Amino acid sequence: MRAGDIQDFMPAPYENEIKARLANNGALPPDLSLITIAREGGSDYLFALLNGYEDLPAGAAEPGEGQAYNPYFHGYYIGMAQQIYNESVDYEDGTIPYASQIAKDVCEYLAWTSHPYMDESKLYGMKALASITLFGTAMYLLMRVKRSHMR
Repeated sequence: MRAGDIQDFMPAPYENEIKARLANNGALPPDLSLITIAREGGSDYLFALLNGYEDLPAGAAEPGEGQAYNPYFHGYYIGMAQQIYNESVDYEDGTIPYASQIAKDVCEYLAWTSHPYMDESKLYGMKALASITLFGTAMYLLMRVKRSHMR
């Protein structure tokens, strides 16, 4: 078996929309490959959402079955239970797996899936700026040499 490549097809977790809704209390899960560019606030919103689960405040309506209270979600009741807990992941480098660190890693990964070629694009942009700077400097010096007799 060969190693995975960035262009490889990633299969959907469910065969169709009906099975996805059955597995998620009737809610269709969003496409997470574009979630950071689809939501206002991007990665910051996702980080707050993943870490924002709280106990129900006094006087608030009880959430429906399969729902949880999250003040960062529009409408406050989200159909996803808390997914990230302290020490639920083991890091190879010895990083302490706090929920906030795990959520940050998840958000960074989802940001990368939204723009998988961003690093390459930035590299091309830096090469283009370096080339333009070098070309502009060469043209300036050539102009000074060619026109030096005009003074």
